[in-house]
Amino acid sequence: MSCLFESEINALQEALDDEFKAWATYDPVIHDFAPIRPFINIRDSEARHIDALLRVFRDYHDASQQRDLPALGRCLQRNRHQDSA
Repeated sequence: MSCLFESEINALQEALDDEFKAWATYDPVIHDFAPIRPFINIRDSEARHIDALLRVFRDYHDASQQRDLPALGRCLQRNRHQDSA
């Protein structure tokens, strides 16, 4: 059973969508212009926001109703690894 109301779940999903879109906006910029500031800092900040929202989902929301949150996490980790290479 979920510890969140449906309206709270919807708000968290919208927030996660917005953060992921913001993160994804900077990915092609970084790809085209190299991992330079301020773009890399902004994208890293968006990734931290996504990680925080994922923790809320994991802590308070029934796993059976989650989106493919592990896939989002793997995507973030893969891109962080590519930037540091």
